[in-house]
Formats: sequence, C-alpha cells, structure tokens
Amino acid sequence: MATVLTYKRKSDTQFVLDNLNKIIREQSHKDTSRTKKVDNEAFIFGGYVRDTLRSTPYTDMDICIPNNFVAQQFIEFLNDAGRLIETIIYKSKYSLYTIVIETPCTPRLSIDLVEQNRFQINCDFTANNLIMKADGSINTRIPYCKISPDNNS
Repeated sequence: MATVLTYKRKSDTQFVLDNLNKIIREQSHKDTSRTKKVDNEAFIFGGYVRDTLRSTPYTDMDICIPNNFVAQQFIEFLNDAGRLIETIIYKSKYSLYTIVIETPCTPRLSIDLVEQNRFQINCDFTANNLIMKADGSINTRIPYCKISPDNNS
C-alpha cells in the first residue's frame, strides 16, 4: 500500500520574501559593508498590498531590496530552480530589475525589484507607502503623523 504525503504550498508572498530574506541574511553574514545603513529585510510595497487588503486579484509585486547584489543572487537562485521566465534590466524612477517568475501558486508573476535607496527617494503617499513584511504584517513606510489643529502651516 502506498503512502500519500501532502505538502502545503507556500503563498507567492512567502515564496518570494522567504527566499529574498534568506539571501539577505547570508549576505549580511559574509559582508557587512553591503548591508549596513539599510534595512536587512525585503518587503513588498504598493499595489500588491492594496490589492491584498481589498481581496482583489493582483498582477505584480513591487519589492524593496537592500542592494543590487541581492537582486542578482535572487535571479540566479530562480534560474537554477527553473522558475525564472524573463528578466528585464533597466533603471527608471523605481525599478532596478523586472522579472517574471513561476511560483508554487502562480504560473507567471511579474516582480519589480527596487533598490532601497531608490525607493526612499521616490516614495509617495499613495499605495506605494503601503508595505507588507514576510510575516504578512502590513504597515506604512512613512509613518502616520498627527498634525495639530494649531499648526496649520
């Protein structure tokens, strides 16, 4: 008689952020000069977080990473795992790399990997201010601050 084992698939968020954060942790142990002065954790921002809150389908993920080296290592990992479909390298207001990958749940997911220093310079107060960490917690990148009625300037 055969035994059937069932495994829970990781969500897109878990698959992407767990693997990115593993690369970041490994990098920080090897070379502290690359990861100091930046957050040592990848996070999703923008429309994906908004769509998750609204329970609407998402089309892509925008992910903030500490540096270019993390993007290169992630792309190499995905390629070695047979999950990389397409890579576009360009520099614009936000993106460093746009990749299309296969996750355990989604056959074709587009991801923009954005280097942290670019994200900090170009963040606005729309959906791009929303962030999601690997544990699923949702927050804002730029904290809410209360404006006093006495200070209208």
